[in-house]
Amino acid sequence: MGDAVSPSQWRLLVLGVVAWSISPQAVFADESATVQTGATPGTARSIGSPNRGRLENGKKLEACETIHLIRKHRWGLPDLVGLIDRSAKRVADKYAGSVLVVGDLSQKAGGQIRGHGSHKTGRDADIGFYLLRGDKSFVASDFHIIDREGRAKGVKGVRFDTARNWALVESWLSDERATVLHIFVANHLRTRLLAEAQRVRAPAELIEKAAEAMVQPRPGARHDDHFHVRIRCPDGQSDCMNFPVRYTRIARPSPSKQKATKAQTGRAAKASKRPAAKIRPKRPK
Repeated sequence: MGDAVSPSQWRLLVLGVVAWSISPQAVFADESATVQTGATPGTARSIGSPNRGRLENGKKLEACETIHLIRKHRWGLPDLVGLIDRSAKRVADKYAGSVLVVGDLSQKAGGQIRGHGSHKTGRDADIGFYLLRGDKSFVASDFHIIDREGRAKGVKGVRFDTARNWALVESWLSDERATVLHIFVANHLRTRLLAEAQRVRAPAELIEKAAEAMVQPRPGARHDDHFHVRIRCPDGQSDCMNFPVRYTRIARPSPSKQKATKAQTGRAAKASKRPAAKIRPKRPK
């Protein structure tokens, strides 16, 4: 017989057989399952509602020959940033020399921006109107209010370029990679844009889509100096909400009512401190 195998050698032999019998796929099965079912690292996410949420892994909008940035908050979902970039290029292809003026999108991590009730989750952008001075394109350094006659207030000789602004709206609503949910704009400009759509004989389906998308929010700013475009939540993001959260306001009593309530409370407190009245038993007759 050969030499006897010691207990320590038996342990090493058993461990070696077990390690050899387990495949690499079995060793990493749990880790693979986690990666497949969890969110992909680095994926852009819009979390919460437009007025109550945040942005993760957003994309920064960069200035270029067709985009002029006038605000510092330039982050959004890739779908939104791509929509703005593509639409600016399409309008410039159709109307040479066009430059799209862009205001606030969101902060890098989303959240509150001063002066905005929304813009918190990377799906909102403020876009300036295309303007004309005479027959030439006018690129403004800020937003300008447009009156009912189509004139820009405070800037002599500048007016709303209906043709290019309709081309912009048409580009947004026809985009194949991002879905526009709302285009907030003043009613008198909405009317002007829909009339332009009729004039150029846009498809009836597109006109109907524009009529639904373009709204003047109530309550809210009139949006007579810029467009506010909002896109839908990306597919598969269940923690993204398309519509704002409604806050319930608790009505506070007027100062006069508050004083009356305090007075009543004070009288009630004094009454509770008074000794109870003694009840005398009646004498028998």
